[in-house]
Amino acid sequence: MGLEDIDHVLRFCSRARDHWMVVLSVEAADRFFSMPFDVWLQDNLHGSSGGKTSNEDWSMRFSIYCWLLWKRRCSMIFDPDYIDRESVLDKGSKLILECETVFVSSQLTPNHVSRDEEH
Repeated sequence: MGLEDIDHVLRFCSRARDHWMVVLSVEAADRFFSMPFDVWLQDNLHGSSGGKTSNEDWSMRFSIYCWLLWKRRCSMIFDPDYIDRESVLDKGSKLILECETVFVSSQLTPNHVSRDEEH
């Protein structure tokens, strides 16, 4: 087996690809998988690419899904007792709901939090 880079883990391994195909719109999928890694990361973190629903905050969803894909891969490598009990999509949906609840209760949206407000 060859070396796996972060692009492979987050975008091209079969489990990551299967996940993205569920959450991406058909229109976004071709572009999503063909961009250079740095452009792909930046576009998605800025919410330029996107999921199936137009009113969702894609940058938050994308960040959560990437973190979970990375965490799952690290667990598979470094935890000999690791068992994948819940899909990235299910875990992600729960985290997204929690984030949205926090933003609604604070009357903010993820895009309205500035660096000054974080400190």
